[in-house]
Amino acid sequence: MEESEKKGLSRKMWAARLWSLPAILFVGAEIFAPHSGEGAVPWQDWVLVGLMVLAVAGLIISWRWARVGGVIALAAYLLHVGVWPFVRGGFAPTWWMLGLFVAGPGLLFYLADREN
Repeated sequence: MEESEKKGLSRKMWAARLWSLPAILFVGAEIFAPHSGEGAVPWQDWVLVGLMVLAVAGLIISWRWARVGGVIALAAYLLHVGVWPFVRGGFAPTWWMLGLFVAGPGLLFYLADREN
């Protein structure tokens, strides 16, 4: 691989890393300072939140192993969107936000590593 190709790859990896930071920081803030309401949380919410946390864990893994983490982030995103109708009914209203902040950088991690 030529030096210019490595530099381009490095730029893609850093772009994916910067793009993944909002999701990582948001989930980190929710873990350390949750703002859930009063009462018991339904199991449906635990499933959906668990998939979101798994997707963000994939982004964190991507910082070291881009392809593996990217696949985890994309798979968890697709599962979240696919499971939503079964546990909540209707279509996931958060699909675009997760797509932008989780699936987008996950795909970029995967593609940048694939070019390597």
